[in-house]
Amino acid sequence: MTDALSPKKQLTPEELAQKKDKKEEQKKLDQEKTFLAFDRTLLAWIRTGTSLLTFGFAIMKLLEEESHKPGQHPILQMVNPQFIGWTMIFSGFIGLTMAVANYVKFGRQFQRKSLQIFGSPTMIVSYVLILLCFVILMAPFIRNLLIP
Repeated sequence: MTDALSPKKQLTPEELAQKKDKKEEQKKLDQEKTFLAFDRTLLAWIRTGTSLLTFGFAIMKLLEEESHKPGQHPILQMVNPQFIGWTMIFSGFIGLTMAVANYVKFGRQFQRKSLQIFGSPTMIVSYVLILLCFVILMAPFIRNLLIP
């Protein structure tokens, strides 16, 4: 009981410096963990966006072939397979774009160097997929402009 009332031991300047360094190291480590968790989240969005793209193409192709067969399923009479496919492709594009924008915003919030944010392998994959989505979405419009 007397220990609780006794004055605390004074730390030497070296011990204070070591304690301060440990706290700074722990803070840096915590920031790295947070940044890596956000990187994993971006990778999950890339996976989801890519899945939406490929599933959109598969739906378009599969349902388009089914819609040309005689005695087609009644649901194909109500739903346009092209609309479903393009909606999924567009959703993948929007999801990827929003995830990249959020990732960049988060990186700036943590005051990362721009090369770490924009040049990371995850971001490069994201850029390629967004460009691919954009080209896919614009292809019908460009084809209609070029071929009257």
